[in-house]
Amino acid sequence: MDKECPLIVLSANFDKYYPTISTEFHKLADQRMIELHRNQGFFFPDGEASVDLPRDISNRDVIIFQSLITNSTAEIHNNIFLLLTMIRAYREYGASQISVFTPYLPYTRQDRRIKGEQRPLTPKLFGDLLSTTGADQVITLDIGSKKRLANLYKPVKLRFISIVEFYLSVIKNLIHRSPILIAPDEGAVPLVKYLANRSNLPWANSQKYRINAETITSSLPESKIVGCNSALIIDDLICSGATIEGACADLIKHGVKSINVAAAHLRLSDKGLHTLDQLAHSGIIDTVYGTDSIPQCDCANYIVVSEFGKFIDWGNLIDSELFQETLLELR
Repeated sequence: MDKECPLIVLSANFDKYYPTISTEFHKLADQRMIELHRNQGFFFPDGEASVDLPRDISNRDVIIFQSLITNSTAEIHNNIFLLLTMIRAYREYGASQISVFTPYLPYTRQDRRIKGEQRPLTPKLFGDLLSTTGADQVITLDIGSKKRLANLYKPVKLRFISIVEFYLSVIKNLIHRSPILIAPDEGAVPLVKYLANRSNLPWANSQKYRINAETITSSLPESKIVGCNSALIIDDLICSGATIEGACADLIKHGVKSINVAAAHLRLSDKGLHTLDQLAHSGIIDTVYGTDSIPQCDCANYIVVSEFGKFIDWGNLIDSELFQETLLELR
């Protein structure tokens, strides 16, 4: 096998939650584009994590695929520590460069100082842990303020994969309604503006006002909303649902009759699911579209979840600048 062929490591939970992607990697392995390992990892009876490497990996470029957020919130820190243990094992036993792919990157929200609060920058903390353990690069799906997060992760390189095709597929499904695209806060504006230009649809930016951690109000420019019967709210992440609830209230105030929501990441807290349930059951929202970047179980019937993997050409990605030239750059 070609010495420069990347070594793809599928963790047990990635294999479990994303079997379609696993199948795609098996095809790439058959074509000798990659070498494929499964790395189960395990926990001793006392709860401590460990990893057995399958074979000699000296001087190999390694890409670890692991989901850090699963449908059990309690597992997040076990998943993180198991990943750190895996990275350290590959580093100690001679891997050349180590990259990590995770669909959803946790601890991205506390990425800036807020006046009146004394909270740590948790993305910086996580980046420091990854760097100390031996990771060179982290690749994830688009989320948050990419430039700010990338700066916090240094010296680990943080790279993002766009899944704009997911949003375009939602728009295509709703295009007969000619919805206005809504950015519920400033962070969503670049994405919404781009999607509006691609789909030739109007768009508007909501000004978000946070009253407290769970209460948000929104204000939309009336001149852009008047006469619109349908709206599609677009965001990268839904957790508590407060941002969506605030935007919906303002849209209804302006006479919008049909509201749909699209977010790549559905990390729904109990309160978030309750909020969306109320909005759906009261007829305020029709459908919430998301991806399986965070595995969902027993989704409500108004939530439509797409496999994020179908929006990515894995063969081209593995052979692309994102992996190969970056690995050379890291050397």
